[in-house]
Amino acid sequence: MRLTRIFYYGLMPVVLFFGLYTGLTVFYTVLFMQILLLCAVFFIDLWTVKTFRYTQMLELEAITAGSSTVLRIKIANEKPIPLSLMEIDVDVVSMREDIKLVFSLAPFSEKSFEIDVKAPYRGSYEVGMTVVRLTDIFGLMTLRFDMRNQSFYKMARLLVYPRAEEPGAVAARVWDAKLFGASYLKQAEQGDGISGMRSYRPGDSPKRIHWKNSVKHAELYVKQYDITLREKSLIILDSCKRGLEGEDAAYYADTMCQCAASLALYSLKRGRSTGVAAAAPVSGITQCESTHDFAPIHTWLAKLEYFEEDRLIRTLEILTAGEKEACSLFVLTRHPDKQLISILKEMQIYMQSVTLILIDDEEKSQNESLHTLYINTGDNVPLGLGNFT
Repeated sequence: MRLTRIFYYGLMPVVLFFGLYTGLTVFYTVLFMQILLLCAVFFIDLWTVKTFRYTQMLELEAITAGSSTVLRIKIANEKPIPLSLMEIDVDVVSMREDIKLVFSLAPFSEKSFEIDVKAPYRGSYEVGMTVVRLTDIFGLMTLRFDMRNQSFYKMARLLVYPRAEEPGAVAARVWDAKLFGASYLKQAEQGDGISGMRSYRPGDSPKRIHWKNSVKHAELYVKQYDITLREKSLIILDSCKRGLEGEDAAYYADTMCQCAASLALYSLKRGRSTGVAAAAPVSGITQCESTHDFAPIHTWLAKLEYFEEDRLIRTLEILTAGEKEACSLFVLTRHPDKQLISILKEMQIYMQSVTLILIDDEEKSQNESLHTLYINTGDNVPLGLGNFT
């Protein structure tokens, strides 16, 4: 077909030359017929583009990372003109796969394809046909067009959830032994029983002052009451790419979201109110109260986008401003700087627990006073969350 094209286009200037040299009408007639055929081929290809008929759908529109679904494509030629060659590029989830459909279509015929779409990492993706190349029956012209620029075309949308596997345990150091209790007691201004006394602090209600003990010790003491509070878990993801691109960034984000999903599931199954948030341009907490409404967190993690901008510290300060003793904080990032470490150390003083989870941290940042877990891409995440250094 390529040789035919070279011969055809190469013949045109030769015919023109002999027509000008000899003045014979036959050469001009041949040249005119060649140009007319090219115009006809062009308009037929253009007509085919504008009246392109297809069906495209996914067997499943939502799957979990590591699984797969099937993309079904059907191309129909409803015209009396055969298409000698069609080449179609198909986008799928994996960046390593280069899928091309190459076929020809006779008049009034159709062709069907079933493509196995693997999902190695989580995310929201558009899958389906992208660039189409049409070659006419004579092999004279190839017309390339992008389906995504056509007003009638719509790619299939696939949502890939991160794997959510509940860890058997989540590692905690001695000072984090209360990390996953069923509930915990907090002092309140009033309650059914007095649990003890402590020194007066500015802001304490005068009604809580224990006058007898204060007189005895010549110092103000206040009563402490015990009430059971619902524990919380707050999981904050660093949604900065940290210099990663392509599949490296995709695998990094998938591992981080898998960690977050597993932690959230673990917390919810133990009766904790659980929220997830990200250091993104627009951040907010997605909150769930039980495993029955885990779907909002799971969907949020699947759709989370990663950016170049680093907003982790600012987001961390905003989202934790109102959180106190009943909250266990988890921060997931790649490589922490000194400012982040310093802030997390301060939060250990008034929060129930603070845990730093480092994803693919090649430097293995060490800090003896901060509870740190290390997870690498490809690791068994539930097992990794149960180990610590």
